[in-house]
Amino acid sequence: MTARILGVHEDRPPADTAADYPGHTWGGAFVSNRGRPLPKNTSAKRLKSLVLNGAAPYTDAGGGCLVRVKIDMAAAARGDWDERLTELGAVCVGERIVLVIYHEPEDNMKASTFVPGFNRARQAIKAGGPSVDVAYAGMAYQWRPGASKTADDPKAWAENLQADFYLLDVYFGQTFGQSLTLANHPGRVRWHAHMLAPYPERRAGLAEWGRMADPGRAAGFRADFDWLANTADGRRYEVVCPWGTDGTEKNAGWLLDDEARAAIREGFALLAQPNQPAGFRPASVPDVLVCEQYGCLVAQDLASRHTHP
Repeated sequence: MTARILGVHEDRPPADTAADYPGHTWGGAFVSNRGRPLPKNTSAKRLKSLVLNGAAPYTDAGGGCLVRVKIDMAAAARGDWDERLTELGAVCVGERIVLVIYHEPEDNMKASTFVPGFNRARQAIKAGGPSVDVAYAGMAYQWRPGASKTADDPKAWAENLQADFYLLDVYFGQTFGQSLTLANHPGRVRWHAHMLAPYPERRAGLAEWGRMADPGRAAGFRADFDWLANTADGRRYEVVCPWGTDGTEKNAGWLLDDEARAAIREGFALLAQPNQPAGFRPASVPDVLVCEQYGCLVAQDLASRHTHP
């Protein structure tokens, strides 16, 4: 896939969000027990219903959905969820759904718990739906240097984690001020250095990307979009989903004002340009792109079919 997945997280009907942001086609849904893992006795029927119903407002509108499913990862590693996840994978075949298993795990556990649980969960989902994408979504806050003990061994997270997408949740305006950008956000930089840089084949993205309301917010979004469009590292991020709800904290500062919306509209237009697919940069020859993974030249209209040199 070279066309980017673009979407804005808002608590509005998808058609209203799409009307505000041309290029928006993806939304987000959370499947959990009020922020905690689903009960261990959740049936396969209930799990499938929660995922499909969560995605339905977006898939019914012709878009797609990042569905974050939170289950106990130690239980997943033991295989307790295998049958249920295999049934979930089967029912997601053909749907525009990316399953995110336990997003922001670094806030709650070490890699020794998460990685085997995630890999086992993904394997079970793939047994039912080999084509279903299963994503990891990390937490930039916990990846900042010296942040916590959960990410103090980056190799434990990065080396053996088997995902279809390696995503990150990044926020500005509290711990990280608006003068910072995606280019120099300490958590993103450290995460990228360990999770992506050694693995050029990994598909990456921003599952959540929020900026708190203040006079520098719109300029920050514009600088971020410039980085995503015009740098080799930025062009690796296929999934780009700005945040625009008050969240579980009910903090209205995360809601998007007119200036922030305008910046996101401009940014989506930039990322949706035909010469800006993820992982490529324009060549000096018209209608030709450079694949940044392999360094080879690819005809612009064939970029979506390019998978190897």
